[in-house]
Amino acid sequence: MGVSMPSYWPAPATPWPSRLCAWHNPNLSRRPTDGEAVARVEESHGGRYRYSWDIQAGIGRGPVNEIVAISADKKTVFAGTPARLPATRRFTSTSLICSGVKTPAGEGGIQGTLEVMMGGPDQVPSPSLLTLLTGLVPGFRGLVTTFFSGLVSCYSASPKPWSYRVRRTTQGWDGPVWYPEKALILLQNTEGQLDDEADLTAEQIANLRAIHAMNPAHILVECALNRDWGRGLVLGDLNIDSYRIAADRLYDEGFGLCFRYNRQDDLNTFVQQVLDHIGAAQYGDLSTGKLTLKLLRDDYDPNTLPLFTYDNGIVGVQDDDSTSADAAPNEIVVTYRDPVTNSEGEVRAQNLGAIQNVGLISESVEYKAVPTHALGARLAQRDLETRAAGLTRLIINFDRRGGVLTPAGVFRISLPERNIGNMVMRVGKIEEQDTGELKVTAIQDVFGMPSTSYSSGEQGSTWSPPDKTARPVTDSQLLETALYRPGCHRRAGGAGGHSPEAGYLGVMASAPSSASINYLLQTRADGVNWRGNLNGDWTPAVTLTQPAGRFDTTFKASLTTLRLWGPEQLSVMRLFVSMPPIWRPGR
Repeated sequence: MGVSMPSYWPAPATPWPSRLCAWHNPNLSRRPTDGEAVARVEESHGGRYRYSWDIQAGIGRGPVNEIVAISADKKTVFAGTPARLPATRRFTSTSLICSGVKTPAGEGGIQGTLEVMMGGPDQVPSPSLLTLLTGLVPGFRGLVTTFFSGLVSCYSASPKPWSYRVRRTTQGWDGPVWYPEKALILLQNTEGQLDDEADLTAEQIANLRAIHAMNPAHILVECALNRDWGRGLVLGDLNIDSYRIAADRLYDEGFGLCFRYNRQDDLNTFVQQVLDHIGAAQYGDLSTGKLTLKLLRDDYDPNTLPLFTYDNGIVGVQDDDSTSADAAPNEIVVTYRDPVTNSEGEVRAQNLGAIQNVGLISESVEYKAVPTHALGARLAQRDLETRAAGLTRLIINFDRRGGVLTPAGVFRISLPERNIGNMVMRVGKIEEQDTGELKVTAIQDVFGMPSTSYSSGEQGSTWSPPDKTARPVTDSQLLETALYRPGCHRRAGGAGGHSPEAGYLGVMASAPSSASINYLLQTRADGVNWRGNLNGDWTPAVTLTQPAGRFDTTFKASLTTLRLWGPEQLSVMRLFVSMPPIWRPGR
């Protein structure tokens, strides 16, 4: 009797189509034709049956770097070591799969010979395969296939599903591998539970826990270059520098992905999934015509970004739709797939303050190419920040000066009528209008939020509070007062008079600032400490703006001193001085 055998193929570390082919022959009375497998039934003592198959299975496009493990009914029947199944030749072993009496689900074990054919360019069908198939048998080049002959089940004619874990990063390229130094990103899962771990060697366990993820930039390059299932471009059609910069950044971040690309999915859909995972944009540069990759990262100086206003490019702002903080999710749940355990996992990122304020608003996102919990946590936090920040979204019309903008590029805007003094925006989409204007859909960049400033919308005041701090007097003069001054005139030698040797000292000082009211005067004689704390009034003073000549009678000065005339406050703008005759008493 014969039974068809289903199989599952876990996500490998690169995009390529997968297909499993299994054939059966329900009629054992004739020779199997092409595309069939033979099932042999043996009856042992006690009426128990053992089922043996010859079966060929197609795993996917090849060659691949390595087949890591093979499982049946979630039981490990093969666990390889690094490079045990080479990618350059056929591998055959009679001891490759041998579980003996260890039976999946109690229905018999798996024991036999497995041939692994990587699908090299010079591959030919093996003798075992020629025995199974008749007619003109192809070499199955470009496909990874296996041929198994042996025991598959006991007691039950329904074999358990098989699954293959494979790795591909540098094999199977259509031509030379681009930038092979950064194609592989090594990750690991040291905590996941492995089936039958007690029966595995330390080398096998280390190989199973290792994750050979592929650099997303290399995935995008292969999608562009592959002539069979990709776009069929050449390296000259790509801005290689942009892809190399992205590859270096993703390699440093440890941002490796394990993708499986099925041909049932459109290539554009698959490429967009890669971009969504890594947070990037891929576009055709209008200035060069080349395909360009741009990561959305904090890799710029806000002060060096171009600033657009209504005076240098902005024609109008058509829409302003800022997200509501109350409606934004405050919890992001990311689903990822662990290739080590072949199971899905979840990781959450929460804004506890927003949850306390408005309650739980959760949003789920699937990133099936993310292979580790740590990387899933980083993506959850990234999405939480971009969704919960209440970012400003604008649709801005530019004249041709906006042609310097590129998708995923960043720029600054200043819109006083919207109370936006300085805001960093990220370009989402650029559309050219019939009028020649450029319609740009932009969103406030989460990385540039610390550089954002808002205005109140009111006219600013230039008033500043006066400086009331005490200042030293820099313009002062000590002099002897004349006796003829009012209150000081005395007759020499008269009653109450003063000796001709006596005199009065006076001090003149000008205010060091307009806020200065008066000054404190202290004096001392030789050998005596400073005494007194007398208040002195400022002496009115003017400053000549031009040198005074010997015979000049008109002088130009800067007059801004305020004078009081009754209740009125006056400013001296022009002063006419009449000089009376000068006489000195006693002469």
